[in-house]
Amino acid sequence: MRRIVLLSSLTVGRCFTVAEQPAEYEEDERAAGLSAMRSIVVPEEAWKIIGVTADEIVAENAMQETQNFVPKLKVSEIPRQGWDRLAERVAQGD
Repeated sequence: MRRIVLLSSLTVGRCFTVAEQPAEYEEDERAAGLSAMRSIVVPEEAWKIIGVTADEIVAENAMQETQNFVPKLKVSEIPRQGWDRLAERVAQGD
């Protein structure tokens, strides 16, 4: 499970994705149980902080696109290694 934090609590170099909604549960046809479903983070949604000011946080996704975010945004922190792997796959054209 990812840790949900305020974006302002992260520093340059830390990685995140916008906070996920709780997992959706799906009952199988036989009613044998429930299973939780979570999406995998895609390169467009994996962000690394590259700059911080008082009013905004600048981040780059694994596709090398930049975007400004408000510091009070709730996000899910993701491991830097995961972001690095996504960015490497994009660079290799996979």
